Amino acid sequence: LAKMGIRLIMVDFDYHKDIFNTISKIKICSMQPTYWTPDRCSLRLISSTTEISQDNKYLLSLDLKDGLAVVVDMNTQKNLFTMEHKRHIYTGEFSHNGKMVVIASADTTASLWDISTGKKLHTLEHADEVKSASFNHDDSQIITACQNGDAIIWDTVTGEKLITLQKVYHHWWSFEHTATWRAKFSPDGSKILTTHSGPCTVIWDAKTGKKIRQFNHEWSSSRPQFSPDS
Repeated sequence: LAKMGIRLIMVDFDYHKDIFNTISKIKICSMQPTYWTPDRCSLRLISSTTEISQDNKYLLSLDLKDGLAVVVDMNTQKNLFTMEHKRHIYTGEFSHNGKMVVIASADTTASLWDISTGKKLHTLEHADEVKSASFNHDDSQIITACQNGDAIIWDTVTGEKLITLQKVYHHWWSFEHTATWRAKFSPDGSKILTTHSGPCTVIWDAKTGKKIRQFNHEWSSSRPQFSPDS
């Protein structure tokens, strides 16, 4: 759903996307699924996940399986540029100002892209699969979650690693650290929320990287969220 609630995207089983105006209930456009042809001479993208920028200008279409992502102009329905990873993609997210995109991939990297130029700004190298990547409130930092248990804060401008959060150990078996599945900043950027295979959820101080509190669960929690007031 678009950030202003005016546009609704419906994705059917064959990956066609229909965009509707939620007020008039009129279909704005239909977008065809696309994919690489066998000779890889032309691009068509089959999208299994879709994100919309906060200014409603762009749509991020992700093919999670084949490591492809496309930024689409919402007004013209034209593909602006394509981002490709060597292995499948886990998540993709627009920056709050609508100028950048960050992609998390199983190829052990997260990539940061400039929407205006379609060029890659940084490749963020990790020791294992990158499960998620997310911007903070002012887009100055990115937090990534890694299969090996790392959660890392990066500088958006320089691409430098700022803080690696302490690994979280399984609360049933203290000798074994858990994979980090998701990492996200609070709305005000002061805290970080990570989810783990432990199963547990941890809140961190985003400035110091210190653990504030850990919540242990009986079952894994996939997408916990901060409240709007952080």
